[in-house]
Amino acid sequence: MATRTIVKETRSLDHIYDPVHTTSAPADHNKLTARALAVQFEKVPEAAHYFSELKNYPSATLRPGKARDSFLPRYVDPNWAPRLDPDANATHVFGSERFKYDKRPLVKMGAFNPGTGPQLVMYDIQKGGMMSKQGTMRGNMTMGTVMHHGATRTVGTQSMYRESEAQTTPYTPDFVAQDNPEVLTLRNLTYDNGLPASLFEVKIIERTRQKRLFEQMLPPATDEFSLNVRAQLLEQQEFKEWAERERQIIRLQERRLELVKQLLAEREVKRQSRNEAKVERLRVKKAEEKDRLFAGTQYRKIKLLRKMYTAMARNQRPEHIGETVARYQDKGSTTYAPLMRNGHKPDSNTAKIEIQPSDLKSYSKLLQLERTMPASVLLPPDVHQEALISETKRQDLPVVAALNEAMAQISAQSPDIHLGETVYNKSAIDSTAKSPKRKAKETAVIEEAPPEDEEKAQAILLLQRVLRGRAIQNRMFEGKEKRLDLIEELRASEQLMQSAGEEDKAAVEKLQQQILAEEEQDTFVGSVVSKALDDLSKELERVQEMRRIDAMMKLAERERRMRQAAEGGRRQAEERLRAREDEVFRQVMKDAHQGTVDTYLEEILTSCVEASAKERALAEAKAQAERINSVVDGLEKAGDDEGCVKELVESLVIPHAERELLQRRITIESKRFIDAARGALDSTLGEVENTLREDGSIQ
Repeated sequence: MATRTIVKETRSLDHIYDPVHTTSAPADHNKLTARALAVQFEKVPEAAHYFSELKNYPSATLRPGKARDSFLPRYVDPNWAPRLDPDANATHVFGSERFKYDKRPLVKMGAFNPGTGPQLVMYDIQKGGMMSKQGTMRGNMTMGTVMHHGATRTVGTQSMYRESEAQTTPYTPDFVAQDNPEVLTLRNLTYDNGLPASLFEVKIIERTRQKRLFEQMLPPATDEFSLNVRAQLLEQQEFKEWAERERQIIRLQERRLELVKQLLAEREVKRQSRNEAKVERLRVKKAEEKDRLFAGTQYRKIKLLRKMYTAMARNQRPEHIGETVARYQDKGSTTYAPLMRNGHKPDSNTAKIEIQPSDLKSYSKLLQLERTMPASVLLPPDVHQEALISETKRQDLPVVAALNEAMAQISAQSPDIHLGETVYNKSAIDSTAKSPKRKAKETAVIEEAPPEDEEKAQAILLLQRVLRGRAIQNRMFEGKEKRLDLIEELRASEQLMQSAGEEDKAAVEKLQQQILAEEEQDTFVGSVVSKALDDLSKELERVQEMRRIDAMMKLAERERRMRQAAEGGRRQAEERLRAREDEVFRQVMKDAHQGTVDTYLEEILTSCVEASAKERALAEAKAQAERINSVVDGLEKAGDDEGCVKELVESLVIPHAERELLQRRITIESKRFIDAARGALDSTLGEVENTLREDGSIQ
């Protein structure tokens, strides 16, 4: 059966309109574009100037062709637009060949107990084997028992990599990394500098994302209309960004003002606490000074009263001075013979004291008294005194030995000299160790004295009592003389207290009440005055602080206005600069680039037309030359040379002269148009330069 190949016609602009069409490089895209645009024109020969090679008299002209499918609107971008983002699904296998990439796992043969392991389909496939429909084995192929439950089962894929611990290169499927992922926009964020992200950073990320989407949605700058739309959109976006920036600045200023107010409030609280502490310290200090002054006043008061009592006692000296001494000197005074009606009888009858009781007059009664008394009363206390241990230092032993030796020599020379027990006969340790024990004292025995001795003893006792009494009297008299001032002061104070009347007590109480009233009045007035002064000082500080804050706010407002004015000036300057650059770009695109494109297309079309015209002209020239040769040969055969020359001159020389005249006339006409175009171009350039110069002077 014969096959017929049908070739589908390709439209000239499929590489621009078709989204699936892909070109390898910009050169191929430009070739297709030039080829598509070249179809719009076709060459039409001119019969009058068919053989002309002059530019002023072209042999052919161009006109739009019949193929209208190559028409390209202004909103279509003819430039090469490659895919900027890589295709993440480029490595994914899809389509009708997908089954070739799936394969059953090559599991080793083995016997599995039903229900104890995974339900698998096990194959052992070798080359050249094939399974028949009836289940028989062809070649070297064996199939195990199919063990599965349910309507579905899992079929795995076999990779070329091992899945054990010895695998050095783990299996990683092919993938295509996205260019410029969004997470890279956060690389400038660090800990405590944007991370962890707060609501502010989230808003910044959202604005950045919206800005990228906006830039992607901008129209391409392919023509003047798209460029104007793009400029308007960018200007609106810039205004929005500036408005957002102004809002951020306002929020930042408000936040700073709040912080300033908070700091001022904290400073005011600290200042108030310091003032209160200062006032408290001053109050405590004044209270201490008041207490010290009051104590000094009381001390001076007591001292003054004591002096007054002393002066009063000195002026009112008692009449009986030295009465005590006189009483003791007079043996008939009440001191020695007191009156019984006073109720006091001193034990002055010492002669009646029984010194020798009846129990002590005989030995038998003394023994009887001894038997009635406890043994602890009769025995003296056993006081054991430790021997004195003289401590001798080691470095003093040679000195002690030398002294003992010298004392021994002196004793040997003079045996009559008695040396005390303080001499060291031996070392301190030996003397201490060999010292005899102290014996107990013997019990004292009172011998019975004769009567005459008893009388002497009584006389001696009386004399001792008299001497002791006289000594005590002398000590009392000396003490009285030494403390006479204090005794007189005490007597005067007692007399004054007894003689003081109700008037003195009332005066003292009145004076004390007056002092207390003055103190209370001073305390009240001082508290009121201190509180008023404290309130006035706080109010003054508050007014000064408010004025300072007002001045700071005015300065901040002035600075903000100056910054806004400077920012507005910079924005106007940037807008003028951008307008000037846009105008320059528009003029350049209009005059230079568009002219370059037109010239390039004109040269391409001219070269194509000239090549085709040259080929066609050569063919027609050859045909016409053959016809002319046949005519010339006929004329030559006819023999009319002069007529032939005339015809040649009429057909060649005269037309050439006419063409020269026409060319000169066209040159003169075109020169006039060229001069007019140059003048218009010069005037336009002058206006543009003046406009740019004015913008530069304003800026």
